[in-house]
Parts: sequence; C-alpha cells; structure tokens
Amino acid sequence: MPWRLAFVRPGAAGLVLVIAVQFGLITCIGVFNPVFATYRLEQTAADRVTRTLSAWSVTSNATIAVLTALWGLLASLTSLRVAIATAGLLILATPLLLPRRAYPETTGSRPAAARLSTCLRNRSVAGSRRRSADQVKKISRAAPSSRISR
Repeated sequence: MPWRLAFVRPGAAGLVLVIAVQFGLITCIGVFNPVFATYRLEQTAADRVTRTLSAWSVTSNATIAVLTALWGLLASLTSLRVAIATAGLLILATPLLLPRRAYPETTGSRPAAARLSTCLRNRSVAGSRRRSADQVKKISRAAPSSRISR
C-alpha cells in the first residue's frame, strides 16, 4: 500500500517498509501496464493505432511532468508526509477509473486485434479439417483486411 510510505520511521524497519512497498508497486505496475495497453489497443481501430500510441506517449510524459510539479508544490506547502499520503490514497482510487462496459460488437468496425485473432483461429482450425467454400466466404467477409497468404 503506497500510503504506508507516509509512516516511514528511521532505521532498518523504515528501510524494509520502503523496499517492500516499492517492490509491490513495481510488481503491480509491471503486470498491469502491458495488460491494460493490450486491452486498449484491442479496442482501437487498425487505422488509428499509430495515432493512439503517439498520443499515449505525449500524454504520459506530460502527465508525469505536471504531477511531479504539483506534488512538489503540495509538499512545499504542507509537508512531505502529507504529499506522499495524498498520492498513495489517490493511487488506491485509480481502479474506479477503469472501464466498466463491454465492448460493443458492431459489424464492419472490429478492431485490428479482433480481426487478427479471428484469422489466426480460423487458420489453426484449417489444419484439422477442410473448409467448405461457404466457410471461406464467411471468413473473408468477417475479416477482409486480415487475409494472410499461405
């Protein structure tokens, strides 16, 4: 829990607490970031992936700079412990910002990752049985931009 950093005491116990909290944060971030980035990219249309990645990079760097300045200001106005405790409590509230609704499945505008997974799934099935002409037509209509030549 990041808010526990506000209660660090001097000595070995404080050092162990900082190491444990930082290890937990890095582990959680290391698991969460790739999973959530994959989720967001799956929800992005294929023609917008480059723009999306560029926007994430810019906003990520800008957000880090702004929040660092704000928390430095907060720490100078109050105290370092108050700033750390506030940041820790706000971090605990971030799961409330996660999306809660299911992805609406609309025809013709499926994200690139969904089209690719459909194509790969259909290719793996092809090795175990022959496809009929109707199945091939249905696959090509479902994922027109994800055709892979053999």
